[in-house]
Amino acid sequence: MVDKEKKNRTTKRIKDIILKSGYLLEIDVADYLRQDGWLVFSQHPYSDKKENKPNFIDILAMKTIKKDLGVSLLIECKKSTKHGWAFSSIGKKRQIQSLLALLGDLVAKLEERIETMNKHPIIPMDGDDFFKGFHPTLIETRIGTSCCIPPKHPDDFHKAQLQLLSAMRSLKKTFTKQIIFPAIIFDGAMWEFYKKEGDLEVKETEYLQYLTAVFDEKYEHPCLIDVVKFSFLPRYLELVNGSIEWLKKASITQRD
Repeated sequence: MVDKEKKNRTTKRIKDIILKSGYLLEIDVADYLRQDGWLVFSQHPYSDKKENKPNFIDILAMKTIKKDLGVSLLIECKKSTKHGWAFSSIGKKRQIQSLLALLGDLVAKLEERIETMNKHPIIPMDGDDFFKGFHPTLIETRIGTSCCIPPKHPDDFHKAQLQLLSAMRSLKKTFTKQIIFPAIIFDGAMWEFYKKEGDLEVKETEYLQYLTAVFDEKYEHPCLIDVVKFSFLPRYLELVNGSIEWLKKASITQRD
């Protein structure tokens, strides 16, 4: 009887630890991805050169576009019932910083990966619809420039951001055949704020692109991280699948 009670207490303690952690969110996100046809690896290892030790990214998900060309989602998962994230945001229309950030991010995502492989050059498409369907270029998606965390709460957003950037620096050397989309999935409240006609506007949001930069030994380039509320995940995967379809149409196999 004593052994059974001890076993029950241990099981309950483990269950409490899991429920209070972010593991269930990782499992739920991974399940969504598998159901959508992604090859999913949880707690994927990489070499963190800055800290000179092995580290892990919550989820690596992969899909094949064509032979020697694929898409990878690098995902960090965060959950909070005690605080939310509020992002200072700017639009993409008539914003020089947004346009430069978008251009730099596109060059890093497409030119570096595809031209390095020298097998899938991007072919031009007619008119203003060149990037139609490629989700990083969606004009209605706003760009976050900073994140406000309430005082005396863990800065889980910037921790996730640094984790993604570190993983991207490490993995891009071996993932030369992959176009990488970094993302943070957040199970919690999200807002964006900006000034409009002198007043501060605050509204709820489910998805934006956070502007940061990736540094390596040679250069730095702008990087847009998709910040996605967990409830928006099914729609987000539809957007990413739209990008995959765009890449299928925009890439051609090198002629002999």
